Amino acid sequence: MQKNALPSPELRLNSLPVKRDIEKLLSLQSKDAQLASVKARLDSVPREIAAKRAGISAAEAECDAAKSELEAAEKLRGQMRSQRRELEEKVFKYKNQLLEVKKNDDYVAINAEIDRLAKRASEMEEEELGVLFDIDAKRERLEGVEAAAKRQIEAIEEEISAINVAKISIEADFAEAEKEVGAARAEVSPAFLGAYDRLKASKIAFPIAARVEGSLCTGCFLKVSGERLDALKNSDGPVFCEQCGRIIFL
Repeated sequence: MQKNALPSPELRLNSLPVKRDIEKLLSLQSKDAQLASVKARLDSVPREIAAKRAGISAAEAECDAAKSELEAAEKLRGQMRSQRRELEEKVFKYKNQLLEVKKNDDYVAINAEIDRLAKRASEMEEEELGVLFDIDAKRERLEGVEAAAKRQIEAIEEEISAINVAKISIEADFAEAEKEVGAARAEVSPAFLGAYDRLKASKIAFPIAARVEGSLCTGCFLKVSGERLDALKNSDGPVFCEQCGRIIFL
């Protein structure tokens, strides 16, 4: 056999249509990959917005927590004031009773109780004053937290608006990419398109159609057998990698 012998007429006739099929298939694959990329961007929009809204919820939760702390302190102060006033009323009541006491022992006992209650009322007044200072601090903190949350929420709302504006552009890109995929599919022969669709449905990663370089499939980077390499030179339909199942071509 001569070294520079030309391929047989049959081989040339088989190779040219297959080459055109592969070129059309690669065009479809490229457009499909672009469509998948745009779809991923579009699908990420709700997640991005949800993440932003989580930031709003966190800011609101911080405000609620600060408000609850203030309300708890105010409630405690109210309870302390009520208890102190009860003691003061008892002191007033016992002082009136002193005017009617005739026995010295009773007088001493009631007077001692008045002193005890008055002392406790004075202590509670000091404690109540401490709670009042705490209330002022918590109110100041709440005002700061609410102001910071307001700024944060406004910034997040602006970011969400920007995402929604970008979404309109992404949706337009997606619609255009779908059209291009549809047009590319119409160009691919049924045999190659059917094989491509089956592989795509199997969730195989791109590329679905992979070039053979140095006897290696560039899809899985494993060696392609000599039998498959021969098939690539002679088959008029799709040839598949024995290792990963992808459509292979030279």
